[in-house]
Amino acid sequence: MLLSVVIAVVVVGAVSALAAALTALPFVVTVDMAERRRFSATRWGGVQLALLALAAVIGLLAIRHTLLLVLPVPLLCWAPALTLALLSAAETEVGGYQGAHEA
Repeated sequence: MLLSVVIAVVVVGAVSALAAALTALPFVVTVDMAERRRFSATRWGGVQLALLALAAVIGLLAIRHTLLLVLPVPLLCWAPALTLALLSAAETEVGGYQGAHEA
């Protein structure tokens, strides 16, 4: 009995950590990187949320159909942060400008 409780706690903890690594952490990193480069945090946060929704849909399709669809999910979750890592602060045509309400 105690072993099954311990295993259940470990599984729930691992699933929760994976969920945080694929949802909350990329969002926080993306918005932080956008703010540090003086880009529009609203724009990049919106892009991140849209890609997280797309990754969730692909993840659900992977569960129902083929597990091969799971491969692009982490890439979609981290794509905005990876894109921001490649941009310099001078590339405002892609990154956008911070509005007065964001400064």
